[in-house]
Amino acid sequence: MTELSQLRDAFERDGVIVLRGLLTAEAVLRMRAAAAELLDPLEPHSSGLTEKRGLWREHPVFREFVQFSAAPRLAAALMRSSSARFFFDRLAYKGPSGLFPIPWHRDQPHWPVAGKMVCTIGIALDPIRIETGGLEFQPGTHLKSAPQQTDAGSPAAVSWEMEPGDCHIYSSMLVHRMGASAAGDRRYSFVTRWLGEDASIDPRPGTDSSLFGCFLEATEPPDFAALEPDWGSLRLVSPRTN
Repeated sequence: MTELSQLRDAFERDGVIVLRGLLTAEAVLRMRAAAAELLDPLEPHSSGLTEKRGLWREHPVFREFVQFSAAPRLAAALMRSSSARFFFDRLAYKGPSGLFPIPWHRDQPHWPVAGKMVCTIGIALDPIRIETGGLEFQPGTHLKSAPQQTDAGSPAAVSWEMEPGDCHIYSSMLVHRMGASAAGDRRYSFVTRWLGEDASIDPRPGTDSSLFGCFLEATEPPDFAALEPDWGSLRLVSPRTN
């Protein structure tokens, strides 16, 4: 049994946690089918990754997750915020052509948002292994103002094998990367970004202007009649418990 205090303490200390079984097997199958419907017609990027944003506008499966899942309250609770506003979503498919690595980085410097209460919930829709391009994280770097580390000088990184329905939840200021993967592997993942009560629009130069419009539209959407998370059924895995 996992208490909310355990989840929050691990998230605040390390900047990342993994929760096993956030989605049921049935929910994973529905979301994966919807993912294939939306992404399969698209051409992949030269990196081998096919991706799309704004799924909640286009498909009821993703809209239901944003509006009626436990995600908003889970994000709010971990950030110690009275609420969590939906920022944007992203669906990605890594196809059989392989995937080039994405270097160490923080997300928030690229987004038109300011504030400390900004987090990501990333859900695996297929098994994910490090050798298939899984995410790696540098725990605690969300608390540091020093420049992000490079491969040569990075502290001990952590990563997890993920099963369908498992999720990463991590701070937008945490240093992380995606490793390269071998050709022949296929996987889908669905990511949502959430803003706490201290987050505000900050359309500074160099940020992704396409997200600015997304944020404005997303302040009035769906009423977020979210379910209360079943805290006792969530199984925490953190850098200290892995």
